[in-house]
Amino acid sequence: MIENTINIQADWKKCKDAIAEHLLALAEHLSGLVNTYAPPVVLRGSFEPYVAPFANDIYMEVGTPLQYGEYVEFGSKAHWIPIEPLIAWVDTHQLDRVQRFVKQGFSTRARLKRKEGEKFSPRERQISQIAHAIQRYKAFHPAKPQFFMKRALEEMGLTAEIVYDSIGAHYIVDVAGYLQSKLDTIMRQSGMMK
Repeated sequence: MIENTINIQADWKKCKDAIAEHLLALAEHLSGLVNTYAPPVVLRGSFEPYVAPFANDIYMEVGTPLQYGEYVEFGSKAHWIPIEPLIAWVDTHQLDRVQRFVKQGFSTRARLKRKEGEKFSPRERQISQIAHAIQRYKAFHPAKPQFFMKRALEEMGLTAEIVYDSIGAHYIVDVAGYLQSKLDTIMRQSGMMK
């Protein structure tokens, strides 16, 4: 006679939690490497891991909330960047460089403000000039891909596929090999194996 019973739901939940812990550790390691390889000032430090258990699946993501992360990773065609977000970016990220990269004169935005009767401080004018210079440059020069995330994935030994869809481009990482190497540990952690 067998006295022991198996509770498949409870055992699967423990196993799933153990898998989620290992995937979170993997995601944290990946985000650390990506933050190391990401271009300074622009994206470095903005990548974070996210793991969410669904009903029967576990979802892992490493990404940045910054919109231009994809364009730095995969590159972009020459295009006109909207000026207002560019001005905000220059204002927050380039303050120490404003004085060095500015020529004397007024930008289109400054002329517009002057016509409307608003005062345009020298600092605002300088920020506007830098933003417009970047906008003009990007309008005629495509951005080269930097593949810093690809470098981190390769260093970790993870295989990934680039997927292009309506949202944009992103990597789909195959973690089956990683989980296979951790299977004994996961089974012991969940209590399914002694």
